[in-house]
Amino acid sequence: MAEIKDLDAVASLDAMDAHVNDWRDGTKGKQRGIFSFDDLVGTKLKMLKKRIFTDLESIPAWKMRECIYKAPGEYEFFYDEWKEINVGDKWGQNGWSAFFKNSFDMPERFKGKKVTLNIYFGGDSLLSINGEPYQGLDPFRNTVLLTECATGQEHYDIDIESYFVWHSDEPSIKTLSCSFIGAVDPEIEDVYWDFKAIFNALFMPVLDKGLADVIRAALKEAFMHVDFDLEGDEFKSELKIAKQILVEKVYKNPNYSSQGTLALIG
Repeated sequence: MAEIKDLDAVASLDAMDAHVNDWRDGTKGKQRGIFSFDDLVGTKLKMLKKRIFTDLESIPAWKMRECIYKAPGEYEFFYDEWKEINVGDKWGQNGWSAFFKNSFDMPERFKGKKVTLNIYFGGDSLLSINGEPYQGLDPFRNTVLLTECATGQEHYDIDIESYFVWHSDEPSIKTLSCSFIGAVDPEIEDVYWDFKAIFNALFMPVLDKGLADVIRAALKEAFMHVDFDLEGDEFKSELKIAKQILVEKVYKNPNYSSQGTLALIG
């Protein structure tokens, strides 16, 4: 794997993974210090997630104004000037909201690449791009598609409104966990989410035990075919084998097919 030299962006990615893992552990009451099969899969998924990005770049410090929401379009701001906030800095308290803004240009070296903004301030947020509402953000939705194919000439003005919303063990005082843009390898991204979706299903309270056993067995067999010491096409060829195992053993498994309900909110 080619070395990604933006260490701030790499640290930012690690911090976001740690934040989501803490949220998951708090949700299921996990006892720390016990390293289970699920922990091993989680570690491999983190390794795979890093392979999604072929290049990373941190973006400049954000500007922030904290406030109390009163009514639609009505806020009580605590100060007049915009303050700087960087990855690792904290903001907010119980019941607070905040506005964040930033501007940056697409790196020319990202030309021809799929590019995402990876950002999380804590709580629940609405992100707007160039003045238009674009996407909600929360602990599990922190990746924003900027373009499927960058020209290297794009400019982005980003505005975010965040509310402190309490997620499980997440504190009322929030932290800017990650802030970077990344060039994405779509093939690896596709396989990652196939793995991630199945793994997340293990933590559904109503999951059938038999299906949980099938999922864990499929994950174990699939990851046996993935050598993280390989790079490039060799690595991707192994990923294709692993994906096929998941498809055959889980996604196409006729023993657990059922009707479901998809709820779209927002």
